[in-house]
Amino acid sequence: MRNIFNDDYRDFITALNNNDVEYILVGGYSVILHGHARNTWYF
Repeated sequence: MRNIFNDDYRDFITALNNNDVEYILVGGYSVILHGHARNTWYF
């Protein structure tokens, strides 16, 4: 899987992991990471 996170977001997630912070992802990122397409229907 290619990296879907921009650099700032990836740095933030890395900092959480390095400091043993418990967290959950919600919304679009969690949908993508669980393998579901997140299509938008805006034209």
